[in-house]
Amino acid sequence: MYDHLLERRVSFAETDRAKIVHFSNFFRYLEEAEAGLFRSLNLGPLALVWGAAQGGVGWVRSRAELDFLNPARLDDLLTVHVWIAAKTSRGLSLGGRISREGLVLARGGIKTICVKPGPQGLAACRIPPALDQALEIAPWAPGWPPEGSGKA
Repeated sequence: MYDHLLERRVSFAETDRAKIVHFSNFFRYLEEAEAGLFRSLNLGPLALVWGAAQGGVGWVRSRAELDFLNPARLDDLLTVHVWIAAKTSRGLSLGGRISREGLVLARGGIKTICVKPGPQGLAACRIPPALDQALEIAPWAPGWPPEGSGKA
């Protein structure tokens, strides 16, 4: 699995007085789609493959970046696309795009590090073999992000 599409409506609580989505919610939308990607792997409860439950792994952010191109508004139907752009033995780079009716509202990506709970808290670890095998790099993603651009 290398990508996931999520469709969701903008709720009242995500907007300001002008009914425009606050920028921070775009990161939440990407994270919601990321959870959907991990859920779709069917490797057990989400808490074990994404939420760092005891005996499982989680993913901490080392970088998050979005370019905001157009606003989203109350009740817009958004399409959130997240994909695996690159993978190492201990982390992922995820590309992301949020659009409305084909118009790109935001694009960018998230870098994550695989972690597991330990006696001292979360510690970086290798991606477990079954999870590593299930997480594929999107066929269009090699070389992402474009050199020097930081953009998806």
